[in-house]
Amino acid sequence: MEYAGPKGQNLSMRVERKLSVDPEQTFVIDRFRAEDAPGIASLYLAVYGPAYPFDTYYIPEKLIEANRCGDIHSVVARTPKGDIVAHGAMYKSAPHYNNLLEIGQYLVLKEYRTTFAAFRINEYVAGELLRQVCPDGIFGEAVCNHIITQKSTRLAGLSETALEMGLMPREVYIKENESADRISCIMFFRSWKDRPREIFIPDAYREQAAFILADLGMDLTLGPEGRTAPRRGTATVMDTVFIEFAGVGRINLVALGTDFPARLSAFEADMESRNAAVRQVFVNLSDPSGTTAVQILRERGYFFGGLVPRWFDTDGILMQKLLKLPDFSTIRLHSKKAKTIGEMVAADARNCAGRAAPET
Repeated sequence: MEYAGPKGQNLSMRVERKLSVDPEQTFVIDRFRAEDAPGIASLYLAVYGPAYPFDTYYIPEKLIEANRCGDIHSVVARTPKGDIVAHGAMYKSAPHYNNLLEIGQYLVLKEYRTTFAAFRINEYVAGELLRQVCPDGIFGEAVCNHIITQKSTRLAGLSETALEMGLMPREVYIKENESADRISCIMFFRSWKDRPREIFIPDAYREQAAFILADLGMDLTLGPEGRTAPRRGTATVMDTVFIEFAGVGRINLVALGTDFPARLSAFEADMESRNAAVRQVFVNLSDPSGTTAVQILRERGYFFGGLVPRWFDTDGILMQKLLKLPDFSTIRLHSKKAKTIGEMVAADARNCAGRAAPET
């Protein structure tokens, strides 16, 4: 997907005449049809204005192609007139593993928020659509400036696994919310097609991992405690991305090599030059050397975010570092499990606060 950026005003001109929708119409919940694309673009404009960062949802041709090739599986609430009053989706996003899909992109036209449109789309995505698409697992990132999305994600059978601190800039949600800080997100996961696997949990986080994994029902074997160093001369396998609109840099660390400290320094320098607000590293827990990677990250000031099941097909752990931590007291968490994960993240953030600053 691409950032809409300054094209937003042009996008608004293309669909602004479609924004008028009669209230109190009946609607059906259905999978995407090509003729729904202009209505979805109008819906995004009505809810977010022209500034939502992914332009696929604003450009009908792009949305049609994304649904055709399986990058996005949209679900809509469609009225008899063909108006689109709500949307949700299952789609490919950040995971290293292609068959772990994200659910989200839920939005409802203001005039229809007292209906069951959001609930019924959520029910369809986590039921009929999940059975049709059949990924190995699904995950969601629910914003923490309110608890509505967190409630609906739990109703879809997902359970909390991680807290991404300050993930999104407040400007993305300014039309709908008045947060004065970057928006944190709680990550959820639900297994669909499980398989046995062994993972290696870093000593510092075994208790936290046991708590997070307890209600996920996955077939896991925990490897022995202790750190394993990579073989001499082994090259690190990782990919990096900088998400410009969000100011977020990410590493997917597939396998640790002896060159990882140098490559991490290069990543840090690049993020410093881009003024990245958030740096995230997802570490593959099927690699015994991943425990050493976590220790290196802790020494560089990264702190625990939680677990990311099936992120690499196998499971991962999230380590994160921010230029400025959000005020923990403003992060709204709904469930008891989410609040406990929040306490774990806050405690480790405080513990790592005095460690090394970002390298330049």
